[in-house]
Amino acid sequence: MKYFILLCLSLSLLTACKEKVENTANTMMVHEATSFETAKGMAVGAALFTLHNTGTKDDALIGVESTASPRTEMHTMSDDNGIMRMREVDEIPVPAGGMTTLTPDGYHIMLMDLKMPLKTSTNFELTLHFKNAKSMTVSVPVASRSALAETLN
Repeated sequence: MKYFILLCLSLSLLTACKEKVENTANTMMVHEATSFETAKGMAVGAALFTLHNTGTKDDALIGVESTASPRTEMHTMSDDNGIMRMREVDEIPVPAGGMTTLTPDGYHIMLMDLKMPLKTSTNFELTLHFKNAKSMTVSVPVASRSALAETLN
C-alpha cells in the first residue's frame, strides 16, 4: 500500500511538471505575417498573419505592441444586417492544435496613429502577447497596395 501511494504521488507530480513545462513552452507559431503600404495621409494600418497553436490547450492572443505605432488594437469584422462593422475585441482565440488566420474581413490587428507611413519593402516588429504561450516578437514585411487588393478578391 505504501508503494502504491508513493507511485500515485510520483505520477501526480510528473503530471503537474508536464503542465508547467507546456505553459512556459512557446507553443505558438506565426505564419505569413504581412502588412500593406499606407496611402498618403493615412495614419492607420493593419497587420495580418496566421497563428498556429501547437499546444494541447486552447490559447488566445490578448495583446499586441508595434514599433510602427504607439497604439495597436485587435479587431474583428462582422456582418450587421448587411453592413460590415469593425469592432475591437479583447482577445483572438486560437484552438489547441489549430490555427486562426487574421484577414481583412475577419480578425486583424489595427496599427493606430502610425509614427510614419508604411512603405513597401520595409519591415516593422509586432510583439504578440498570449493568454498561455510566451510572448513573441515577429518581423512584419510591408507589401504593396496592389497585394492588398489581391487579398480582398
